Amino acid sequence: MASTITLNGTAGQIVNTLGNGVGQTYGVVVDSNTSSNGIIFASSFTTTGLYINGAASGLNSATTVYFQALSTFTVTNFTMLGGGATTKVAAAIYHQRHLLAAE
Repeated sequence: MASTITLNGTAGQIVNTLGNGVGQTYGVVVDSNTSSNGIIFASSFTTTGLYINGAASGLNSATTVYFQALSTFTVTNFTMLGGGATTKVAAAIYHQRHLLAAE
C-alpha cells in the first residue's frame, strides 16, 4: 500500500527521508504548509504525486519548496494549485538548492 505524507505546518519544515541510503517512496506528497519559510526536501525521494497547494487556508503569499542539490527527486505527477487568479512558476538556484516557487 502506498503512503501519503501531508505537510501542513505553520512553520518551515525540513523533510529528510534518507534513512535507508536511497530515500523513501511515497504514494503522494501534499504540501499545504502556510509558512513563508516553506518546505525543504533535504534528501532524495520518489512519489507518484507531488501536490503543491498554494491555495491552502491561511497562505496569503507565495508558497516555496526547496529541493536539495545532489539529491534525486522522482515525481510521476506534479500538480500546483495557485492561490490567486493565475498560477506562476519560477525556478532558480540558490546556495546549492534548487528552488521552485508558486504563487
